[in-house]
Amino acid sequence: MRVEHEGGETVAVTARLFRRLVWRAGWREWVEEGIEERTVHLVRVGKRWAVVGDEVLGVEGRGGTRNRSGHRQPAAGFVLAVDERARNTTLAVPVRQNAPAYDREAAVAYAERWWNGYNPRFRRFADDCTNFLSQCLLAGGAPMRDTGNRATGWWYRWTGAHLWSYSWAVANSLRWYLPIGHRGLRGIPVENPRELLPGDVICYDFEGDGRWNHTTLVVAKDGQGMPLVNAHTTNSRRRYWDYRDSYAWTPQCRYAFFRISV
Repeated sequence: MRVEHEGGETVAVTARLFRRLVWRAGWREWVEEGIEERTVHLVRVGKRWAVVGDEVLGVEGRGGTRNRSGHRQPAAGFVLAVDERARNTTLAVPVRQNAPAYDREAAVAYAERWWNGYNPRFRRFADDCTNFLSQCLLAGGAPMRDTGNRATGWWYRWTGAHLWSYSWAVANSLRWYLPIGHRGLRGIPVENPRELLPGDVICYDFEGDGRWNHTTLVVAKDGQGMPLVNAHTTNSRRRYWDYRDSYAWTPQCRYAFFRISV
């Protein structure tokens, strides 16, 4: 194991792992053995570290069938295969033991750190509100669900070209994904903004036409118990939740309020 890079907020560690897989069918046995080299990328989130990238660098392996005597019969031209979905998987796993399922303080801390800046580990979008919100949720420990399909799940990949699900970066997609998530990130709809806590989410349909335009993260409550939010695109810190001061707001504006659960 070796440390590839160590900075104030990031570290990358490369390790070589031995793997042995055995399948049995009747008297035949298939064996694969390999040494896998992979680099794990971690980023500091508050007082803990989170794994944000897990990249397979190379694989050395062999395989074949074994007969009843236990002698191996090599497979011609055998190459130990690596599932591409596994190769590109990115994770967000809290390191701290007994951490809460969703660390609201960590999500808010991230929103305060980056509300007027852009984390270089992620792509910056022209309409960056949902990309920023997703980063906040990830910082709070919300686990990605990488389906390999941009139209499903909630995920972002760092390996090779940056890729992401629509729900990661598109306000309308995230709004409809949150209440149906069964594994990983999930949003529980509530009726009143007073019910929201720091770390929760507000979605906005400014024209009231069913197309959701904007998302924000609740970071605090005012003296009347109403949410204050941080957001990107028009970068905002502790802005009053209803956005009536926005040029995009119309009297037809609709809101969706979600209590985050994982």
